[in-house]
Amino acid sequence: MKIIQLLAFIMSFTSAFAQSHATTLDFSSMPQNSMAIVIDGNEKLQLLKTENAWFSAGENLSKISIKGSETTLKIAKEKPFTIYTKGISKSEGMPFSIVKLTNNGKKRFASYNVVSGKKLSAFAFTAKQINAKEMIYKITPNNALDAGEYCLVFKRVFKGNFYLKTIPGAGRLKNNPCFIEIVE
Repeated sequence: MKIIQLLAFIMSFTSAFAQSHATTLDFSSMPQNSMAIVIDGNEKLQLLKTENAWFSAGENLSKISIKGSETTLKIAKEKPFTIYTKGISKSEGMPFSIVKLTNNGKKRFASYNVVSGKKLSAFAFTAKQINAKEMIYKITPNNALDAGEYCLVFKRVFKGNFYLKTIPGAGRLKNNPCFIEIVE
């Protein structure tokens, strides 16, 4: 009986400690169809700037690119981060991807080409709905990302290509993407 009481005490203490140290994020500053990020150690919700990117999606060739060689948000490799989205439905299995980009000094891009065998490098993540009414999702990469530039895009990557729907509007992004850079 004493062991059960001791376990109950430990569990209640642990729960109270976790609740007192939990950070409550305010999502009211996030507009619909937007992304924000929380970088470990900061614990503040930062809105991510969406950028106009050139995008195409097809069976044989897909590409996303943005002019310029600099990404405004740089995150230290050792800092874990969490992405939050607001207003994007999970009806299609969370249409979101983290895509590694190539930087040639003039633009940052990723592409799929059936002829050359080139594929989009997308990274696995976990998406958890934390507010059904506002459609807020918490997205965490399953593994730490290597140094480099990444596109956060509301489009799924399937078998190395952007997922193609058979309905009109398949080649349109639901929202302009955001870009981050992981630095050493």
